[in-house]
Amino acid sequence: MRLGPSFPEFISSEKSVRHRQKEWVPPRVRSYFLLLICLLSFLIILISLAKLQLLDGLNYRRLADGNRIREQVIHAPRGIIYDRNSETLVFNVPGFRVVGTDGKIKPVSREEGLKLLSSGTMEAVTIDSLRQYVAPEAFAHVLGFIGEISQKEMTDEYKTGDFIGKDGVEKEYESLLRGVDGKELFEVESTGERVRTLGKIDPIPGNDIVLTI
Repeated sequence: MRLGPSFPEFISSEKSVRHRQKEWVPPRVRSYFLLLICLLSFLIILISLAKLQLLDGLNYRRLADGNRIREQVIHAPRGIIYDRNSETLVFNVPGFRVVGTDGKIKPVSREEGLKLLSSGTMEAVTIDSLRQYVAPEAFAHVLGFIGEISQKEMTDEYKTGDFIGKDGVEKEYESLLRGVDGKELFEVESTGERVRTLGKIDPIPGNDIVLTI
């Protein structure tokens, strides 16, 4: 009759108990471990939400504002040119500039510009004042004319699409005759229809000059 385990069996049993003791983890340690995992998960979610709302949110806000806010240039009227008797030789009339499908810019009358605006092509039209010459045949060689700036003529003071003096007085006194453009910010609906004006900077007209002719 065996009263207890043999010596080898006792050793094996003792090893098994020690092994189980090593594998056993106190409940408090396990609770702390689970709490740490929960805190880390919560922190990751919080950082993701902050990135989405703060960083990405600002980016999405800018994109949305860019889609609904438009900027329209208000071209400054050039200075008026008088003769020595203060008679007007060159003056301005209300008009618009239109960007064609080919990318070229051309002046159009006020009536034509308003018609284009009402048709929904607002982005292709900017407010302008057109040059009117009293006696173009008689003074064309003296007064000259204006035209769209070329890449060769481009400086820091101008931007693509600007009109500058190309010949005669218009070219010689360009720095005096040209003004400073203004701009207008306005909000549009998804259809492109204008809703309200957000801000406006009025243009500064160019200086008038008096000739000796």
